[in-house]
Amino acid sequence: MWDRAPSNNVQGHPLALKVLGRFLYKKTVPEWKSKLQRLKVYPNPEIQQMLRLSFDGLSSDQQRIFLDIACSFIGVNKDLAASVLDSCNCFADADIRVLVDKSLITISSTSRSLQMHDLIQSMAREIVRKESDRPGDRSRLWIPTDVYDVLNNNKVTQSVEVLVLLLEKSCKKVHIDCKSFARMNKLRILKICDLELENSGKMSELKLPHDSKVNFYGSVQFLSNTLRLLYWHGYPMKILPPNFYPENIVAIDFSYSNIQNLWRTPKCFRQLKLMKLKHCYNLTSTPNFTEMTNLEELILEGCVNLVKVDPSIGMLKRLVVLNMRDCIRLSSFPSKVEMDSLQILDLLRCLKGDKLLKVFSTTNTLLELYVDQMAITTFPYIFCTLTNLQVLSLGGHQVVKSRWRTSVFWSEYMKRNLQQPQRRALPYLESLRFLRRLNVSDCNIFEVSPDIGGLSCLEALNLSRNSFTCLPTSLSHLSRLQFLVLDDCNKLEWLPELPHSIISFHASCCHSLQKLGNLMVTQSSFRRNIFLMGCPKLVKDLKPLMSMLPHQGLDYISQQLDALFYQKRIPQWFTKASVVKCIKVELPQCWCYDKFIGYATYVVFMPHKSCSNKAKPGFSVNNFDKACLDNVHMRPFHLISETMLSNIGSYVTWFHYSTSKPNWMEAKNFVTFLFKGFDNIAVECGVRLICEEEIQEKTETNIMTGFLTPTQDGSEFHLSQEWSFARVDDESPHCTRHVVWSSN
Repeated sequence: MWDRAPSNNVQGHPLALKVLGRFLYKKTVPEWKSKLQRLKVYPNPEIQQMLRLSFDGLSSDQQRIFLDIACSFIGVNKDLAASVLDSCNCFADADIRVLVDKSLITISSTSRSLQMHDLIQSMAREIVRKESDRPGDRSRLWIPTDVYDVLNNNKVTQSVEVLVLLLEKSCKKVHIDCKSFARMNKLRILKICDLELENSGKMSELKLPHDSKVNFYGSVQFLSNTLRLLYWHGYPMKILPPNFYPENIVAIDFSYSNIQNLWRTPKCFRQLKLMKLKHCYNLTSTPNFTEMTNLEELILEGCVNLVKVDPSIGMLKRLVVLNMRDCIRLSSFPSKVEMDSLQILDLLRCLKGDKLLKVFSTTNTLLELYVDQMAITTFPYIFCTLTNLQVLSLGGHQVVKSRWRTSVFWSEYMKRNLQQPQRRALPYLESLRFLRRLNVSDCNIFEVSPDIGGLSCLEALNLSRNSFTCLPTSLSHLSRLQFLVLDDCNKLEWLPELPHSIISFHASCCHSLQKLGNLMVTQSSFRRNIFLMGCPKLVKDLKPLMSMLPHQGLDYISQQLDALFYQKRIPQWFTKASVVKCIKVELPQCWCYDKFIGYATYVVFMPHKSCSNKAKPGFSVNNFDKACLDNVHMRPFHLISETMLSNIGSYVTWFHYSTSKPNWMEAKNFVTFLFKGFDNIAVECGVRLICEEEIQEKTETNIMTGFLTPTQDGSEFHLSQEWSFARVDDESPHCTRHVVWSSN
C-alpha cells in the first residue's frame, strides 16, 4: 500500500511528484508514513510555492472566493455556491469563471458541483493557517481539532468569517460552548453537519437529536446577522435567538434539530434559495413564506409532527423542489397553488393523498411526482393531466410491509391509516408521452392496458406485487425500456416478447411463472441482469434457462453460475478438496490459456445467525506472484441471506462455475484460491480447473445441467454473464448479466 501512497498523496501531479521524491529519498518506511501523514495537514513548502503563483495573480475578491471554496464549497452545486459567495462588491459567477480558467477549480459536468485538486486545496488552507498561530484569530476554521478547541474553550474572535465542522461516524464527542457564537459577529458561513445522518437512507437508522455527536452547554443567545449560509444539523434549541435576522441569508439547513418554529413573525428573506428541515420531529408548522420570494428548494422530509403549512407556501412562484416525504400528520394544504416553477414534488407517505393531489392537478411544470404509499382510494386520473411528467411513482398502496420501515411505530401507524385498495386496472397513461420512469408496484393491478406500449420514452417500469396474470404484447414496442421489475407477481403466468433494450429484469418470487418470453443474449445486448429467484415452475425445464448462456464462439463473454444446495452435495469430479480455506493448484507444464475453459469451486458450510451481518462470503484467485486473477462473491447475497438463515445448523453447499477471463492469460506456475467470509462456518472447500483435454466439446453445459437437476431439498440458483473484451485497457467495457432461479 505504501508504495502507492506518495503518488496518491499528490494525485499524480508531475511537479509535486518530483519534489516529493526528493523529500522522501533514502527515508525508512516508518519515516515515509510519518511524513506523508504530516503532509496531509502541513503541505510541503516547495510544492506550495510552485502552486501559489496562480493564486497571487488573483484580485482580492477572487482570492476570498477561492479560499471560501477550498474550505467549505467543494462538492457543492456551483449555482448555490455562487449565490452564497455573492456580495454587493463582487459577482461570484464571473470570479468562479476566472478560477476555472486558471485551473484552480473545476466544475463537474454531471452534478455541476465545484471540485478542486487536493494539492490546490492544501495550498489554500495553508494560506489561511498562516494568518495566525492562534486558530481562533484566523478568517476560516475547518480543521476538526482546531474547531473542537476554539468552540469548547471559547477561543474564537470576530476574525472568524467561515466555520465548518463535519461530524463523521468515527468522530469523538464534541463539546461546544454556545457563548462562542456571540464573539463571531462577522460570520458569513456556518456549517455544522452530521455526515452520518445525511448519508443515512433509512429513517429507522436515524439517531434522535439527544443522541447527537455534539454536547452543547449553555444556550444559543446570538448568531451573526451577516450569515449567508447556515447549516446546523442537530441545532439544540427549540427557537432561534430573538435578534437573529440574517436578511441576506441564501441557504438554511436545520435538519435533525429540536427546532419547533423558525420565526414567529414574517421575515423578509429575498435572497433565500434553500431551506432544509429534514427530520425535525418537533416542528409543527412552517414559517410564513410571503417574503421568501426566491425560494427554490424546500425540504420538509420526515417532519412527522408537522400538522399544517402556512398558506403562503402556495405562492412560491420560483419553487422548483418541494419534498414533504413522511409528513404523515400533515392535515391541510392551501387550496390555492401558483407554483409556476415546480418540477419535483415528493409526497411519499403523506396520508392525505387525495386532497393533496387535487391541489397540484394543474401544476403542468411538474417533471417528477412521488406519491408512493399515500392514502389514495382510487387511481387519480389527474396524473394524465400532468403531461410533462418524466417520473411518476405511485407504488405501495397496500398495507405497508416492513421492507420500508423496521420501526414498530411506523409500521403500526401506517397500517392503521392506509386503506386496503380495490382491484384496479392500470389507467390509460398515453398522454404522458415524456414519461421515463414509472412505478406502480403494490397497487393491486389486475390488468395492464395495451396502451402502455405508447409510452415511447419509458426507460424503467416497476409493476411488482400486483395481481395480473399476463402482460400485454405491446411491451415489445417500448424500444427504450432498460429496467423492468415484476417481483412478487404471484399470478403472473407468462411473459410476452420483451424489447431487446432491457438490461435489467427482475421477476423473483413469481410462483406461477412458466414462460419467460425472449431473454436471449444477442450480439447487441452486451449487458443484462436477470433475477428469477423463487420461480419453481421455471426450473422444471432447464433448457430455456440454459439457452440464456452465450454461444462458446463469443470469446468476449465470461459466464458464471452460482448455486446453493441445502444439503452436503459435492460433485465427484472435483480433484482438489480441502478442509482449509487456501488451496494451491499447480498448473501443468503445458499450460495454455487458449485451451483453458474455466474453473469450478464449492464450499460446504453451516449458516449461523450472524451470517447476514458478516462480510460477503467469496474467494479470490491469485497468480503465483500474488496478482489477483479473479475475485468472486456469493451472489446475490442480499437475496439469499434470509433463506440461508432458515437453514441454521444444516449443511449448505455453494457451487460456483466460471469460464475463462482475460486476466487468466497471465496465469503461470500455480494459482491460489483463498476462500473468505466463511469464518467458523466452512466445513470443506474444493477447486477444479477445466481444460479442453479433459472434457469433450459441450461437456461444459452437461456439467452444469447435470449438477442442476431439480431436487426436493430446495435450491437457489444464480447465473451471471460478464462481458470482458480480450483487449485489456482503460476503455474496455465490463458489464454483468445475472440470472437467478430456484427450485422448491
